[in-house]
Amino acid sequence: MNTFGIDPRVWKAVVGSQEPTPDLVALAASMCPEVANDGMSRKEWDALSAKERDKLKAEISFTWEPHASLFSTESSDIASQCNVPSAQVRNALAQWTMAQRNASDALESLGQWDRKLGVWCACAVAETVLQYVPAKENAPGIAIKTARDWVEGYATDKELEKAADRAQRLFISRYERFDDNDEPYVPALGAMDAARSAALGASPSPSPQRIRMRFHWIEWTADAASRTLALVEVGDRVDSRTFDRHFHLTQIQKKENRRLREVVAGAIMEYAVGGPARSSRGLTANRTVAAGVFGVAVGAVAMHLARRT
Repeated sequence: MNTFGIDPRVWKAVVGSQEPTPDLVALAASMCPEVANDGMSRKEWDALSAKERDKLKAEISFTWEPHASLFSTESSDIASQCNVPSAQVRNALAQWTMAQRNASDALESLGQWDRKLGVWCACAVAETVLQYVPAKENAPGIAIKTARDWVEGYATDKELEKAADRAQRLFISRYERFDDNDEPYVPALGAMDAARSAALGASPSPSPQRIRMRFHWIEWTADAASRTLALVEVGDRVDSRTFDRHFHLTQIQKKENRRLREVVAGAIMEYAVGGPARSSRGLTANRTVAAGVFGVAVGAVAMHLARRT
């Protein structure tokens, strides 16, 4: 059983036989084995004296049950809910991401639990194909940057809405030009699709339709990006006796969607867990540390999967 680096005692107390959703994984990663059944966080445990810890160990009740609704969809915050702004929660969530079927599934679950985290990861995915957008079109890049700024507290809801709408209008206008083409989804269009999806996932619009679609946009970012990467790999090859274009596109898209889990996991490791908004200098500095920790996480998952096979 893969517990994503979490102590088996904690895993049994918090997750048990339930589906390991992001909220439960983060909650379990924030707890000490000695007090998992009493709901105390690691930060609270570490602050206790040795005498207080011994007393608590003797008094612990093993009947505590976590509630799936502990984290609210719209306002959850990893640090405030888990009370542990350390790499431990991010490491567990990164390993959880690598265990999902593909990046789309991971983004959907992350976005439903914590929209800002989901948007942050979706932006990272969209950035992998941003290079295929024509240089003269800056709306997709601005949309991704504004969505990231919004997550970190640097952009207002109004600025985000404006950037998302610009990217959306650009995508629609370009898509309409290809309606009569057998293959309308060219790489540039796919990259625009990924960028507008990431920004729309963060959209603060009160429109009921936008609210319902938020999680879809976050998830769709990986679908659009993987489709784009598949089109780039297949290139201009056409159907022949030895080459089925549609089949190859589908297979490569699935492969790329699985590979993009690494991008999502890496973005989780960079995410400022409940911390203040960071400067771009701070983000760049954190990436070096995040890459090292993330490498350990991916290695652990790979070893686990190897043992299973």
